[in-house]
Amino acid sequence: MLQYDPPVRTVEIGKATLGYRECGRRDGPPLVLLHGLAENSAYFWRPLIEEFEADYRIIAIDLLGYGESSKPWWGYDPTKHIQLYLDFINYLNIKPVTLVGHSLGGIISARLAAIHPDYVSKLILYDTPVPKGLLGNTRLAVKMPKSAVLHIAPLTLPGVGLLADYFPKGSDVKRIFLKNILKSWKVPYDHTQLSDELIDHHMRSRVYVMEQSIRFLFIFHNLEEYLQRIAAPTLMLIGDNDVLLPDYRVNQLRELIPQAEVHIIPNAGHLSLFDQPALFCQRMRQFLVA
Repeated sequence: MLQYDPPVRTVEIGKATLGYRECGRRDGPPLVLLHGLAENSAYFWRPLIEEFEADYRIIAIDLLGYGESSKPWWGYDPTKHIQLYLDFINYLNIKPVTLVGHSLGGIISARLAAIHPDYVSKLILYDTPVPKGLLGNTRLAVKMPKSAVLHIAPLTLPGVGLLADYFPKGSDVKRIFLKNILKSWKVPYDHTQLSDELIDHHMRSRVYVMEQSIRFLFIFHNLEEYLQRIAAPTLMLIGDNDVLLPDYRVNQLRELIPQAEVHIIPNAGHLSLFDQPALFCQRMRQFLVA
């Protein structure tokens, strides 16, 4: 696997700065990548970049609040997120794009594809849970493993993020907290692969931003009502041990997206690209060339 990340660039979009990494064929079909909670455009896409950079123009964005992008006190609701990435795609003049989203990034990608079909030629949702509003999400949480719910529960409380960010950079408390979340969410599936580098990248995230992301894009967000509006051919790649996407939920989602194709990745958790990179990329390539 690649041991490096493409150099980061920044661009001013309205009042925000977006960090992004670009590589691959300049004249290739554009693949736009949106990462998950507490991640960034570095590290987490390496297996995909290694597989596809010879054939595609790959653009990995730091979501608002993460990596090298602005970390404001505002702007974490779905509408503002989506407008920011639409403006970025317009800035690069690359629409329509194949949009690839992991988890939090998949939630944003799915809603963007539903509302703005002319921007998305194909959609890939990678280990992406689908929130269904406060009441529906509460019901889903009851069925999840208790450890996964309990470790993330503090971030649902207003102000917790601000308090946690007072811990010094590199604090053992924050590191232990993040490590427990990653283990409970099976990130990665094999705990022996939970490297210091992976944790270090998560440590870069402000807890306040994580709190806002969870509140606006998970807890109070009903993405399910948008799914039937997705016109783009859609591939869902899901780890068979993803605690956020149990079997019954996958079966429900399979029926909600009109052109959905679902592939379950064996022996994988919530980071299936890293757990099974060869199979993940094989399924993705088959979808892209179909």
